This record gives sequence, C-alpha cells and structure tokens, in this order.
Amino acid sequence: MQEKGNTPPRVEELISDSSFVNYCLGTNEADCTFWQTWVAENPAQRPIIAEAKNLVILLRDTPSEGELTDARERLFRTLGFDKQKVGKTKLSAVYRWMAAAALLLCCGIASLYIARQAEVKPIPMAAQSWIKKLAPAGKIMHIRLTDGSLVDLAAGSTLRYPTLFKDSARVVALEGDAKFAVSHNTSKPFVIQTADLDIRVLGTTFHVQSFQTDRYARVALFEGRVQVEKEDRSYVIVPGQVLVYDKQKSSFETMQFDPEEEQKRIEGMLIFNNASYAEVGQRLAHKYGIKFMPDPNIDMAFSGRISNESVEEVIEKLNFTTAYHFYLKSNTLIAKRK
Repeated sequence: MQEKGNTPPRVEELISDSSFVNYCLGTNEADCTFWQTWVAENPAQRPIIAEAKNLVILLRDTPSEGELTDARERLFRTLGFDKQKVGKTKLSAVYRWMAAAALLLCCGIASLYIARQAEVKPIPMAAQSWIKKLAPAGKIMHIRLTDGSLVDLAAGSTLRYPTLFKDSARVVALEGDAKFAVSHNTSKPFVIQTADLDIRVLGTTFHVQSFQTDRYARVALFEGRVQVEKEDRSYVIVPGQVLVYDKQKSSFETMQFDPEEEQKRIEGMLIFNNASYAEVGQRLAHKYGIKFMPDPNIDMAFSGRISNESVEEVIEKLNFTTAYHFYLKSNTLIAKRK
C-alpha cells in the first residue's frame, strides 16, 4: 500500500500492474479487496485511478469489424494513401505494408508493457478474508459487523465485508439497498463502495440505494454527516437530506426527505413516481427474486406503492393501472399491450 510521502502512481504504472488489472476486471478477490481499500485511503488519487481503470477496460475489449475498418481508414489517411488512386494490384501491397507497420507498433507496445512490468514494484497487500451476504427475496437481513456497526440489507442486495477491519479505513462493498448504523471511530472512517459512488462516514445512520441496474442511486441521511464521492466530485449532506445521483445524466441533486417515508423504503416498500417498465421490472426482480427482461417497446409511467403484497397481487395491480397485461412465465415477468 502506498505510504505517505511516496510519489503518486502514474497511469502507465497502474495499467502495467497485474493486481490493478485484476481489480479493474474483477478477476481476483484479493486484488479487488486491496485496491478498494487503497482507493478509500487515498481519495485524492481517485481521478487517476478512474482514468487508468477506464483504459484497462478499453484495452480489454476486442474491437468490432466496424472499429477495425475505421482504424484501417485512419491509418490510410495517416500514411497519406488514397484508396481511390491506388489500383487493386497495389492495394494488396499497401495492406501488407500497413500490416507490417501495425506489427511493429504492437511489438513496441508489448516491449513497453514488459519494461513497465519490470519497473513497477508490487505494492504489499494486507491479508484479508471477506464475507459475502446476499439477502433472499422478500427478506431483510440484519448484519452486525465486527466494529459494532449494524446493517439492514434489503432483499436481493449483496454486502461484502472483511472478517476484521485491519486497515486504516473500514471498507465494505454494497450492491443494492441497505440501511447502515455505523459505530463511531474517528481514526477509522467507514467507507461504503458501490458501483457508482463511495460514501465516507465516521459514525452515523443513513440509507443507501444503489443497484447497478437502476437509473438512480440514493443516499439519505438520518443522523451524523456523510461525504459522497464520485471520481473527482464530492458532496457532503446533513441529516434530513437525500443525495440522488442520475446515472444517465451523470448529475447530482440534494433535497429534503420525509423520514417516515424513508423508513418505509428501508422496510421494503417500493415507491414509484412515473417509473418506466425497466425501473419497475428491475425493482420487482430485486424484491421478489423473479427474472426480468427489458423491452424498449413497452412505454409506461407507473406511479404507486408496493409494500407487503405478494408478487401475484402486484401483477394484478399493474394490470389494473397500466395499459399492459403482466404475467409470470417460468418465473420471468412478461408484459404485453392489452
């Protein structure tokens, strides 16, 4: 782990570090644990970490035929060739010349990668054992962490946390919906990492909703003070405020919330305001453990509340209030226009 006073890592160093690549691609749990902790303890480095992570993911992806065609065209322009002026006989020779140039370029990149691997010294990792909890459909799972913090994990949500908080930050990973009551410890901030946000606290009570499939992520604060971070952006909210992140617009909005209504959300109530089919289907899938396939042809705006009804009762409500007929087939939600 990076020590105070050391030079911050560069992008080329990060993408050449095998443990960082494993973290970006999610292929090694120990590497993921280490880098999640490191990022939480070094918030100033989030922009460069995000840049390097995007580059790793970009380099991983195999280009499509269209992308290869575009690349060939750009290479033609760069080399000064005009396909209209080059005959068919000469064109194949040009392609061979281009292939040789591309091969040399790839060899150069490979050499740079190997050289960088030799330069970069591995960062020591603290040995950690992690626990993974998945709340079953229709249930709220109550979890007590080793520091005394309490977590109410909503149905369909996943929480990953270490058996012991050994590092200078208490880091957990959330996919979904949970209420946290964090024990106070000024020397060890508590950090919840989601796919979109990092939430940093010292000791407080708050509610997080952050499913990867949802358009919005929310953090509602009951007590204390929390800081929410997204790459190079940071927001602090106070009790009674909810911070909403719109993933499509990449924008944040802070507003007041009703504590009683928020408590109902924590207890499993789903509240919809002009919700799309995708939003309704995804939330029902989390709550009831059913499957859901998005359909862009279904245009609906559903408003209503779903609390302790059975999935059959919910489907009946949707059939009554929308222009679509809903039903379950092989545990998958289906909708057809009436």
